[in-house]
Amino acid sequence: MMNNVTLVGRITHELELKQTESGKSFCNLSIAIPRSFKNANGEYEPDFVDITLWESTAKNTVETATELAPSLT
Repeated sequence: MMNNVTLVGRITHELELKQTESGKSFCNLSIAIPRSFKNANGEYEPDFVDITLWESTAKNTVETATELAPSLT
């Protein structure tokens, strides 16, 4: 059984589909997730999470992000 994690945030940079030397597709991305509490200055700070997607998940994510947010690409 696999664990499942759902992260909701904003993509911080343009997505690019790359390939390893062996031909596997992948995409590195970073998302900014706002914290649910304020810091000492009364501001919400984000946490940045780096993610690597592989194969069909990477391809689908890059295609979808390009369609939904053309300003990122």
